[in-house]
Amino acid sequence: MLALFKLTYVTNPLHYQGATVKPRVENNNYKALMPHGLQDDILATVTHELRTPLTSIRAVSGILHENPDLDVRQREQFLNIILEESEKLTGLVEEMLDLAELELGRAEWQLTQVNLAELISETVTHVEHLLSKENISLQLRLPDHVPSTVLDRDRIKRVILCLLNNAIKFCDDSSGWIGVRLHVQDHNLQVDVSDNGSGIHASERHKIMDAELGGWIGNTFGEEPQTTSLSLLVSRNIVAHFGGKLWFDGDLQHGAKFSFTIPLRRE
Repeated sequence: MLALFKLTYVTNPLHYQGATVKPRVENNNYKALMPHGLQDDILATVTHELRTPLTSIRAVSGILHENPDLDVRQREQFLNIILEESEKLTGLVEEMLDLAELELGRAEWQLTQVNLAELISETVTHVEHLLSKENISLQLRLPDHVPSTVLDRDRIKRVILCLLNNAIKFCDDSSGWIGVRLHVQDHNLQVDVSDNGSGIHASERHKIMDAELGGWIGNTFGEEPQTTSLSLLVSRNIVAHFGGKLWFDGDLQHGAKFSFTIPLRRE
């Protein structure tokens, strides 16, 4: 089925091949399974993402405080800015908490049978307003029949939403295009999210350190220096929990493509 719309965080597999992987404990304290360099990168990312909304809130609040006679319309606009930036802060804090729970093996999982094609279609509806606002075309390629598999519906939905929002943010400004494809590949369900962004420059945002059972093996997204993104790090932990992988295709000359797999059967 082909539908064309014009719609204007150490990866730590906590359950891998029947084994349970737990965080390392030293002196009765959990120790993060990551090198100090990546800790610094994450801290820098969090600091930057915190600074932007906090700066906006402080600036707008100052204007409201110093100008009590602003007309109702301007006051409403400034209050909306404060609300939107506060929601961004809330989302950032939630991502940090989720990342900590995933890394420490404390995350709770609500498992159910999930039809991934139906979940993708449902998730797309959550970004239709952004697609319309940015005049972005979305091409959705879903098979007519896809095997269901046991997943945490809300967490996998979050992964899909993360990749969609990422594509929306970085696709071409004038004639944006995003493609979403679901297919069966080597006994896995594979989801590809592509965009027509700025090619190699786009890849600068797609590099994350990878780990397998607590052992760092380097960057699977290319040879460039690693960077971090909290949403992607959280997404990678979620996918790894179910025995899958999440990666970036850096061979594209134009645009970017994220993919993740979910095994149809888990060992």
